[in-house]
Order: sequence, then structure tokens, then C-alpha cells
Amino acid sequence: MRAARGRGAAALLAAVVGGLLAGAGPAAASVTPGEWWNGAYEGYCLAGDDAGRAFLGECDGTPNQRWNSPTLEGEPGSVGAVFAMQNKATGECLTGAADGGVTTAACTYDDTQGWVGGSLLVNRATGLCVAAESPTELRQVTCDPEYLHDDQRWYPAEVGP
Repeated sequence: MRAARGRGAAALLAAVVGGLLAGAGPAAASVTPGEWWNGAYEGYCLAGDDAGRAFLGECDGTPNQRWNSPTLEGEPGSVGAVFAMQNKATGECLTGAADGGVTTAACTYDDTQGWVGGSLLVNRATGLCVAAESPTELRQVTCDPEYLHDDQRWYPAEVGP
């Protein structure tokens, strides 16, 4: 059942994102390769810590704000590709909980840690999008296919050397 729901989330994202490519969006001022910044809170980047929290912090290029994104399924960088987000400081993966929470946990690369993205980060298990509720709090919410909510928009910094 979980795998079927995961495929449904990937299909949902492909429909929502359409032809958007990962990383499309306005240029960020002062982001470091590997950082993901939020459209609603300029200058704030996705971060993780040793306590399993996922949150936004002012972009500063530190390892807790940098993420490796190994592809789990599909062509890397293509619409509908599923990837994990592994924090460079903690080694843990961004995880979507059934209750709508967003945390980091030991990487298992299951559907709760599978993400499909363009400008949205859709969790493969829940089919929900990561949104910034405030400059510090993240939640999973129903995806906005009209892109009217900047709190659901995420932009990766350009990959560096």
C-alpha cells in the first residue's frame, strides 16, 4: 500500500510541477551550493540538527544547512525523479511524518524520506508539500498547484564544484 501511495505522490508532483526543472526560480542572494532556501522567507535556508529537527535558519553556508540529494528513482534532475535529502552535518535524511511533521532521521531511503521536487518538495509517502509555517517551523501541507503560496516554494542553490 505504501509503495502505491508513493507512486501516487510522484504522479501528483509531476502534474503539479509540470515542466518545471529543479532549481528554477529567482536567484538567491548569498546561498551556498547544497543549500535549499524558502520562497516566503528570503535569506532563510532549510537546516537540520543532531536533535532530529528540520527548520529554517538564516542562510550562512554552514554544513547543517547543506544537503546531498542522492536520486532514489528516475533520472537525476528530471521532473518526477525521487531523491533523498541527506544533511551534510548530521548525515540524517529529511523525513516526512504521517502527522504532517518534518524531521531528520537516520537514512533508510524509504518513502518517508523520498522527495519529488521542482519548486515544491513533495513527500513520496504522504503526498504533502513541505511548507515554512514561520521562519523556524516546517510542516507538510496540501500542495498548492497554483503556486500561490511562497511558503511551499523551495529553491536549491546551484551545485558548486
